[in-house]
Amino acid sequence: MLTKLSHRLKGDLILPLARTFIARGIAALGGLLLVVVLGRLYGPAGVGVFALAQSVYLGAGILARYGMDNALMRYVGQDHASSAIKIYLRWAVSRSFSLSVLAAVAVFLLRHRFAIWFDAPMLASVLPGIALTIPAFTVAFVLGGFMKGIRRPATACLMENGSISLIASCVNPPGCSRKASAG
Repeated sequence: MLTKLSHRLKGDLILPLARTFIARGIAALGGLLLVVVLGRLYGPAGVGVFALAQSVYLGAGILARYGMDNALMRYVGQDHASSAIKIYLRWAVSRSFSLSVLAAVAVFLLRHRFAIWFDAPMLASVLPGIALTIPAFTVAFVLGGFMKGIRRPATACLMENGSISLIASCVNPPGCSRKASAG
């Protein structure tokens, strides 16, 4: 009986754990590759500007989520077969999307102010593109909370972390740089 229980726990625990570990590895690889690509394209100053821009969209996204990703994870996780799940998801996505659009507009309008606050003149030219990412980033995190609630932690990890970074770095591989193509 103990071996049956041990075998069952291994099957129920090992596979989701392995999936989540692989997803986190992909996310970490994506983040690392993106920084390598940015470093090759724009040098250390460009990576610094990206880090500042990233802090702006991370902060705006956290505020725009308003904790709805965690609320979804909690309420959906309590009864992931409930008929109210779609209502919770729709409400959380619509609220967070609305708030994130407001945050994106604020970042766009205050881009020159951010450049002054961070003492980084190049930041003002990067923030319009970053403002466009805030709604997508916010909704991805809210959906990640939902995925955790329906017991899909690996999918949640890919939505919350480096899958977009991995895709962005694969579009322009590390061997290609603006300096190399200019010569």
